[in-house]
Amino acid sequence: MDAANAGGTKRASGTLVDGTERLLDAEAAAGVGHHVSIDIVGCEAVPMAYFELKTAQQHLVESGPVPWSTVSATQFHEFAVATLTSYTHLGLTFAPPMRVQPVASAEVAAVVAGVAQRASSGTRTVVTGPEVRELRDLARAWKRGTGRHSLVTPVVLPGAAGRALRDGALTSDEADVIGRTTFEQWLASDGRA
Repeated sequence: MDAANAGGTKRASGTLVDGTERLLDAEAAAGVGHHVSIDIVGCEAVPMAYFELKTAQQHLVESGPVPWSTVSATQFHEFAVATLTSYTHLGLTFAPPMRVQPVASAEVAAVVAGVAQRASSGTRTVVTGPEVRELRDLARAWKRGTGRHSLVTPVVLPGAAGRALRDGALTSDEADVIGRTTFEQWLASDGRA
């Protein structure tokens, strides 16, 4: 099961692309019969460096020497909180217009475990959150749930990447598994409220 990740484009390239190549070669040499990878729903449609690296990683898996299965998930609730935290400065929370469909990482982990216990399928299992939301709506819910005091401020992400995010590239209405935990429920149950 490959859930490796790294921040920053250079480190991510070394981990996601070079690391995946080395891992697949080692698995093939060891006779591993099932490689399970974790992917991001819609990453191939967003022209940003990290998403392009995730797409390249998945191409390596799909064309590689080891039988595979992939769990492709929408962004985790934790990622939404990390994004909103990093977008908050001097009493402002910058919220670009973007449609997201956050899912509880525990629900994705259960799907990954199930996929890992079966034979390789050569297919993707798509896992999404229960709701498609605007990031600014999540920002307001995050503020209420955590007691933060900041002004949610719209900003526009330019170019093709901004357009893809506004259009909901990282969401899916064709899920194999739909998580049950909403963002607000997760905030309350995870002790972040």
